[in-house]
Formats: sequence, structure tokens, C-alpha cells
Amino acid sequence: MKKTLAIVLVLLMAVSLFACGTKTPGASTAPSAAPTSAAPATNAPPVSPEATQSNTGKYGDDPLDKVGFFDPDYDYSKNERYTIQYMTGATGPLYDQSSAAFALWCEKMNCDYSPMWSSGNDNDAFLTNLQTFINQGVDGFIFDPDVNSYMRIQEICDEAGVSWMGFMSPAQNMEAEGTPLIHPFVGFDHYWFGQQMGLKMDEWMKTKWADVPKEEIGYISVDYSMADVLHWRTTGAQDAFLEKNPDMANQFFIADTVTTGPTLDGANTVVTAVLSEQTTYTHWLVSVLFDDIAMGSAAALDSMGFDPDTAVVTTIGGTSLQNQWDNGIDDCWQLAIFTPQTIYAEAVVGAVYAFMTGQATPETIWPSWVNENDPKSAGYAGMLLPSYWMTRENYQQLLEWSDVYAGAEEYDYDATGITRETYNARMDIPESYHK
Repeated sequence: MKKTLAIVLVLLMAVSLFACGTKTPGASTAPSAAPTSAAPATNAPPVSPEATQSNTGKYGDDPLDKVGFFDPDYDYSKNERYTIQYMTGATGPLYDQSSAAFALWCEKMNCDYSPMWSSGNDNDAFLTNLQTFINQGVDGFIFDPDVNSYMRIQEICDEAGVSWMGFMSPAQNMEAEGTPLIHPFVGFDHYWFGQQMGLKMDEWMKTKWADVPKEEIGYISVDYSMADVLHWRTTGAQDAFLEKNPDMANQFFIADTVTTGPTLDGANTVVTAVLSEQTTYTHWLVSVLFDDIAMGSAAALDSMGFDPDTAVVTTIGGTSLQNQWDNGIDDCWQLAIFTPQTIYAEAVVGAVYAFMTGQATPETIWPSWVNENDPKSAGYAGMLLPSYWMTRENYQQLLEWSDVYAGAEEYDYDATGITRETYNARMDIPESYHK
């Protein structure tokens, strides 16, 4: 059980960038969908499996594909005011940031938001307090629990007739063959994330280091092989990079944190070990799993004499990278695939709202996002979100756009010329989802 809990906590921490009953609907009218079109990004191209065009693609025509997004022109005060509670199994900066994003969207959708509650990794306390919140009249929930608790969570919520969504990890039946979904989710394709990192490292090598002999360049992919979702990021990077550079197979090193733990210190240890053993390389490409590992890897490179001219680290996430740049720190960690928390949180809160108002059910929401080619979907939607390459040059604009899009004031950067359409908050349904 300790092993399982460790995996769960890592998954929750890792999906930072970068998720998956209903209450009896009232008589109130459900809100209209969010705007259904947006201009392509005017700056950095979006990172997404397909072109990101705000859900106006081949499979985005069903009205139920468009529910669950905030409509700034709709008067949400016309509807009943609901209460939404966020429950987690752990605490930390990522949970705090997520909670702030939920609070923002709840306010905009005329819902009361209860402060984040954490069980302190106590599953029994989580389930007990879920029932307590239901007894206190909470209408809807957002969960970040131990994934092994989702079946019991679903039973409790169905019996009480309350609405819910999982956030950082999908709600699955972990005991059934294939671990099928039991609820829709909003999230990311982690193998594809890894592929994008591998391709970016190939691009970096061939543009930034075009004059460096290929045999002097090594690649480290920091892994945590115990957790499949994270491991897919590693295998995706390895497959994509070596497909472009099959002659570098012997220059590709996997630094697994399974023995040290997927932490800042653990990454520092395993990356330092590779650097100490492979002393012939003058330049290093490094792709990792999430922010803490990126910081540990950058620290290892620095301690071994590498700098931003001779090494580059990339990851999924980027909140800590933003903080580094804001504080004038410019080390080997130079890239991240990033989705602002406010963009991630919108559809999660919106889905709970759609369930509470009767606009959709877990079985009917986002029908074009049901992956017909994956039995694991079990008929439930798996909505993917667009992500963007965050760099030193564009990070302030990207974050300020998330403020403009959400009508928030989290960042204090220059918003001149930025509109809700500067980047895309939604993406087309991938062709691969449909037969």
C-alpha cells in the first residue's frame, strides 16, 4: 500500500502543467456553451496532437462537446447557486495553485467554493469527510485522491446524488482488467508529451549546436519507471529522439529515480552519476518528468561545470521555471511544456457545473472526446488540453494571456495587445480518437 500511495502522490505532483453520480437537475436553465471559435496563436505555436483551433474541427459539432466552458456573455446568476468542494489526498504549491484556479471559475459561474481540504494521505479520513461534506449540503466535488479510492468515491457520490470530477489523475477502476475509466476526465497524453520533448531536443541540437560534433552530445532522460504515466514521458522522448537520430542510441542514457525517489535530490543524484561516468561528452540534452526533477537535473549539470551554452533541460510543467526567471535565475533549465492552471481548471469546474445544472451527465458530456479506439475509455470522454512551449522570451505573455482569458489578476506582466484569442484554450479532437 505504501508503494501504491507513493505512486499516486507522484502522479498528482507530476501532472502540473500537467485528470480522469449526478445531482438531480433543477428546473433552472443551463448556461450556453463557451465561445466556439478562437484565432490561432499569434506567437508560439501550440503543443498539441492536432492543430489547436478551439474545438472547431471535424468532431466538434455536437452541442454537448461545447458544454463545460465559461461563457462571459451568459448571466450565471439566473441559475441556482451551488457549492463546490475540492478534496485532496496531499498538499503543496500545485494544489494551492489549483485551488485558486477553481475558486476563480466557481465565482464566475456563480458557485460557492469551499477552501481546499486535504486528508493528509489518510484514505479513510478522505472517505469519511466526503460523506460529512455531503451531509453539510455540498452539491459538487473536485477530487485529487488516492486513485484506488475512486470506485468507493463513485459509490458514495452516486448514492447521494452529487456531482463530481477528478482532476490530476483519471478516475479509473484500478481492479478491473485494463483499468477502464469510470468517469470523464480532462488532461493530457503523456507519451505524446515525451515525444514532443524528444523532438524539441533534436531541434535544439541541430540548431543551437549545429557546429558541435554529434559524438560530443549526450542525452539523459530522467525516469521514474515505477509509475506508468511518468514512464510514458520517458519512452516517448526516447522513441522520438532516436527515430530522428538512430546513430545516437549509445549516447542516450536513462537515469531512473526509482531507487532515489522522483525528487529534486533524487534527480541530482542520478544525473550526477551519469555525468560522472560519461565524461567524454561536452554537451548534454536532458528531458525530465516535472519541475522538481528539472531543478535537480539543472543543479547536477551546474555542479559538473555545464552551463546554458552546453546543456539544456526541458520538462512538463514550468511553474517553478517561471519563478526562477522572475527572480533572475537563468540556468540549464530553459524549456517547459506548459498549460496554465486556470486553463486546466476551467473545464473541470465547468463539467461539475454542467452536471449540477442538468446540462450534461458524465455519460453524455463531450461525446466527440470519447476515444473509440481505446477500450479503456469505456464510453467516457477524455478531453485533452493544449499546451505550449514556454521559453524565457514568451513566458510572461503566456501567463498574462491566462489572466486575460480568465479575467484574473494573478500575474503582473505587460498585457498590452493580449486578448482571450492570443493563444488557444481548446484544441481539436484528435483524428486518432475516431474509427
